[in-house]
Amino acid sequence: TLLVVFDGSGSFWGQLEGERRSKLAAARESVRDGLARVGRDTRIGVMSYGHRRAGDCSDVEVAVRPETGAGDRVMAFLDKINPRGRGPITNALREASRHIGPGNGAASVLLIHDDPDNCQLDPCDALADLREAHPRVVVHVVSVGMPREAAQRMQCLTKGTGGRHYEVS
Repeated sequence: TLLVVFDGSGSFWGQLEGERRSKLAAARESVRDGLARVGRDTRIGVMSYGHRRAGDCSDVEVAVRPETGAGDRVMAFLDKINPRGRGPITNALREASRHIGPGNGAASVLLIHDDPDNCQLDPCDALADLREAHPRVVVHVVSVGMPREAAQRMQCLTKGTGGRHYEVS
């Protein structure tokens, strides 16, 4: 199972230094490229946060529940996403824990974001929920255009699960 947690907060319209396209466009293209390499037996899903309502820390949506053959539906959702709100990363990760599937199979959560949780919560606190739901879950984090110190605070999610952290600048 692969569950992509995609930043839908308003800041994702911003650009990386020296880039003409938005962080949203770059991240979306990277997900498209990555999904092309995922095995056919992999259950894929996508969720987002901050994409429907401005200023709402409960704006978290599971757009495509993980299932095999869902790559096209994942991309259809990402192609239409319109970032606009806040960044409730912690709430999104807690919601992800309810949708990654049975606790005995291989599962990954891929968080793609460009800011810390701006709803005054600590994403590291969500790791316990993820591990309880799926003890073998691996969390990977892609921090896009963040100051190094802020991005590195997200390593609590990756180190605790054997995942990888990528800083994109």
